[in-house]
Amino acid sequence: MRLSFRASRAGFRGVEYLFPYEWERNQLAEQLGKHGLEQLLHNLPGGDWAGGERGIACLPGREQEFQEGAAKGFDELLLPKPKELTKLV
Repeated sequence: MRLSFRASRAGFRGVEYLFPYEWERNQLAEQLGKHGLEQLLHNLPGGDWAGGERGIACLPGREQEFQEGAAKGFDELLLPKPKELTKLV
């Protein structure tokens, strides 16, 4: 969340980040609002990021996981509302 404060101090009005899933939606919305920022973009879950995966949309046998991640990503669109949602293939 410190990134929001730094972005605001640097004059940015919007931020994007890979994954918002480690924060509660309401907490994220509160921090963005507090700093006068808008969430511009976030990604659908990208698989095992720590294990080197950079997306699962094109991996055979991972369709169900991708669909579940897409549902999670769309849930995050509700609040705050980014302008874009990106999938990692």
